[in-house]
Amino acid sequence: MINLLNEVAEEGFGSAAFLTYGIDLNFFDTEVMGSLQESGCRNMLVVADGYQLKDDLNSAAWLRYVGVHCPIVPVRLGDRAFHPKAVLMIGEEKLKVLVGSGNLTLPGYTRNWEIFTKVEDEGAAGIALDLLGVFENAAHRSPLE
Repeated sequence: MINLLNEVAEEGFGSAAFLTYGIDLNFFDTEVMGSLQESGCRNMLVVADGYQLKDDLNSAAWLRYVGVHCPIVPVRLGDRAFHPKAVLMIGEEKLKVLVGSGNLTLPGYTRNWEIFTKVEDEGAAGIALDLLGVFENAAHRSPLE
């Protein structure tokens, strides 16, 4: 069983990028970003569904890292949802991809019955390139572009 909080807290990764439909900004800021910062990860990005993100921003409390140390990119697809859930972690000598069903929320990362697949290092290279394509396409659909 994959513990997502342990996976993102692993040392040796300088960059981490997340794809999600929904995000609990308070959970992400305190639990996920805190772990990333402590493990030495300095480059972070979250790409989330724009409609969900609007609701999440309205309910967020004071945030330490989100928006300052980590940009959140909204994606809007008209009447469709931006629904992928993945984590891409890149280090000088390590590569990790996690693809699954859980949103970037406390239940999605700790309590819900979610499924994630982890691929590391050489086996992750092709998947990582595919994910980079998703990030690029998402950026073109962001209202921030």
